[in-house]
Amino acid sequence: MNASRTSVNRVVLGIVAVAFVASMSLIPATSTSARVDRLAGNMSTETLASVPVAESSGARLVLMRFTLEPGTTIGAHSHSGPAVFTVISGALTTELVRGAAIVNRDEVEESAEIGAMTYLYDGESIAFAPNAGVTIENHSSEPLLLVASLLLKPNEPIFDYDYWPPPHTTAR
Repeated sequence: MNASRTSVNRVVLGIVAVAFVASMSLIPATSTSARVDRLAGNMSTETLASVPVAESSGARLVLMRFTLEPGTTIGAHSHSGPAVFTVISGALTTELVRGAAIVNRDEVEESAEIGAMTYLYDGESIAFAPNAGVTIENHSSEPLLLVASLLLKPNEPIFDYDYWPPPHTTAR
């Protein structure tokens, strides 16, 4: 395993650990205080936690739950920091437009290819490097539920779309 991949793995493990701890300690069991946003008629997000990582840096860790109805597409976008998406149920189709990403299936890691479609199912995840360009789609006949852990730079939006307004959604 090369040094760059080892570094990405450490960042991803750190994000997942912080997100897990945050989800256990910051979110009420009933999730009544979580912010739910209907982004479009066929997609919603629920911000489960948004916590500062270090007060001096201004960075924040955001843990979100996405529900995408069948046929939903989120156009090409990126995130200012690393992001990990884990499929809870359904089927995720994603295309890496630029940058790097690592797919984890049953503890086996493989690099995602730029321009190739990656298909993820229950329990599988993908970790994107900072500023990696990506599309997200639900081509299945069932809703897609996924959890995203994002480490964002100060004052950066959750989604940074390659085209504005973003095609196929009103997500911000």
